Amino acid sequence: MIKTLIAITSVLIHELKQKISQISSLNEIASIIDGFTYGQKQIGGKNTKVAYGTKNDLLNFLGME
Repeated sequence: MIKTLIAITSVLIHELKQKISQISSLNEIASIIDGFTYGQKQIGGKNTKVAYGTKNDLLNFLGME
């Protein structure tokens, strides 16, 4: 089974802060969402700092699964 990887970048932090005020960093997102990790991933040919985990991890956090 292939797991879909979700990467949250700093561009999305601004949008998330409007919905969840206590979020201040990618590292904090990774600590809040069970199964997510803070680190670097290659996106569009560039190494980018992200909070990442599986689609299921995110859906569980959002209460959608």
